[in-house]
Amino acid sequence: MGPPKERDEGWFTGLYVAEYANVVRYGLRRLADSDASAELAQEVFVVAWRRRNEKTGELLAHERLTLSPVRISAYQVILDAAWTDRLG
Repeated sequence: MGPPKERDEGWFTGLYVAEYANVVRYGLRRLADSDASAELAQEVFVVAWRRRNEKTGELLAHERLTLSPVRISAYQVILDAAWTDRLG
């Protein structure tokens, strides 16, 4: 169906509530460090907010080249959620 029409603070809050725990759990499995997992989640949601009005949820080429595999996977989880109709 596509992304939601309004990507405002309400949209972001819904995304955060729905996915924050999943991102932290993913980080804990991969990083085995609760502080690093929380930091990873913060980074992921900052990216989601900054890119909220883009037409795609795909990571950009330069992002794939500069991010660690753990961050790429975490970003893709949240971007997939953000650009589907689950949250719209």
